[in-house]
Amino acid sequence: MKNLYLTPYTEHKNVNYNDEVIICIRKTDFDNVKFRDGTIPLSISNCNFKKVTIENTEEISFKDISLAFFDCTIKEIEVTNIKSSNISLGFYGTILSGKIQNSLLKGIELNNCLLADSIFLIGLQKIRVPFTKENLDKRKWIHLFQEIGIRNYRQYITNKQSYYIYDPQSLEFTSNFNDEKLDYVFDINLSIQYKQSNEDVLTKINNAYLRSLSIKGSPNGKVSVENTQISRLYISEFFPNEEVNFYNITPSTRQIEESKIEIHKCNLDNVWFDNFYFNRYSIISFYRTKFSKTVFTACNFPDKYSKFTKVKPIENIHYPDNINENYFKDQYEIFIQMKKSLESTGNYYEAQKLQSIAHEALKRIKTIPFWDRVILTVNGLSNNHGLSIKRPLLLFLGFSILFYVFYLQSLGRIFNSNEIDYTLIGDYFSFIDLTHRTDFLVEKSQFTAWSLFFDFSGKLLTGFFAYQFIAAFRKYGKN
Repeated sequence: MKNLYLTPYTEHKNVNYNDEVIICIRKTDFDNVKFRDGTIPLSISNCNFKKVTIENTEEISFKDISLAFFDCTIKEIEVTNIKSSNISLGFYGTILSGKIQNSLLKGIELNNCLLADSIFLIGLQKIRVPFTKENLDKRKWIHLFQEIGIRNYRQYITNKQSYYIYDPQSLEFTSNFNDEKLDYVFDINLSIQYKQSNEDVLTKINNAYLRSLSIKGSPNGKVSVENTQISRLYISEFFPNEEVNFYNITPSTRQIEESKIEIHKCNLDNVWFDNFYFNRYSIISFYRTKFSKTVFTACNFPDKYSKFTKVKPIENIHYPDNINENYFKDQYEIFIQMKKSLESTGNYYEAQKLQSIAHEALKRIKTIPFWDRVILTVNGLSNNHGLSIKRPLLLFLGFSILFYVFYLQSLGRIFNSNEIDYTLIGDYFSFIDLTHRTDFLVEKSQFTAWSLFFDFSGKLLTGFFAYQFIAAFRKYGKN
């Protein structure tokens, strides 16, 4: 174990440390030192550490004490003992892992860093994690890999990197990379947990590429996740007190087959999903979650029940086949909540789609009476629960023509040796008139049992499909 004392405004660089190093930030090091605006007081460059512990045991009356690591490797870092409230830490192009926990730290920044495994950031005032292409130098990364004996840098870059962030007061996780143009994919997993007692200022995730994002707790500040690719989204026991916004969210095109959303035991009344591509995720789970007052705008949902089956009310999304006996009832309740939410914003198009989907789930509930299931099945087949005008129109024409042909044949008016009677084409329109007299075509004395049957059945079926057509045609006028 070795103590390292840094001299303000003097760069410490090009040293390999094989033992544990304790970086001591002391008051005496800043005696008679004049603060230089725009210059980092303490900096370390191109150094390799096995383990680093940063300690500060006394208050230091200096305007700002920033300690920055440039192009370093730190297998393990530990920061817990900080007494002065003007200290901030920065890591730039550095490989690191470990734990940083102290509420007095002014802030921490990790810019273009790679994690050897994971980093725990606990109870910090301000956290910034920017990935910026303008100051990314891949050659420096490769040099660092060579220093620590890594030859296959591509494999290392794509290893799992986990950020565990607890009780942040201010968090920014941003990127201006274009992931689709990179020849490698970062495997970044971000986990955020809030305490209800914290006075959160802002959580901002923008233009990031995340394999997974986990959010838990009760943030008191605003949470904004925008323009981000998230292949696996886990929201559990989440009770936000301020606005939470998810805007333009989609899974990565490289990981779409394993994309998942799990929302578990949450209250999403303050959450706004805007331009969220739900239809691109392979499985979505809402479990014991309240979201009837959630706002959905310009979201993309599946367009039919067969695709909506990916929405599963299951307790653990990793075991999608473990369903309980109330599975379809829970699924029905999910669709009804989503419908109410969409109606509250005036999105009747998507709301009616959800109503149709909800009916498909409803008829699969075993406790639903048989005749109710018959009604739901017939409505689904005839006009897709009020959404399709094409289906009842085609059924109306098909059945009316078929029964008219049967009706004429029962009277001997067609398929005989006589010439074609073209007036029968005009009489078809009298046949489909639901109020037509039974003797509109021939005298009653010419009726047969079959002609009466086809006449009555034609009225019944064409009337039903006419009603289904009108009901579907009025789908935008129901509200």
